[in-house]
Amino acid sequence: MSRVYHPDVLIAHDAVSGIAWDRALRGELTVGACPRCQSMLAPGQPYEVGRRVWYPATCRSKTCDYETTGAGPRPPKKEKAA
Repeated sequence: MSRVYHPDVLIAHDAVSGIAWDRALRGELTVGACPRCQSMLAPGQPYEVGRRVWYPATCRSKTCDYETTGAGPRPPKKEKAA
């Protein structure tokens, strides 16, 4: 995962916190800094791939097109049937 997200939206092992992300999304808050232009990153709508939730962010600068995506926590492993 990209290390551009602010620690306020991360939990253990650099996973994105869904609760903190939702708060940033609803409050129009930033979630990190763009590594290209140092502008702020705006949170996007989370989406699922398989059982994992991904959290996209885009640079707020009008001259930069940087995009990144961070993963939420890994879901627990499914237990095999005996």
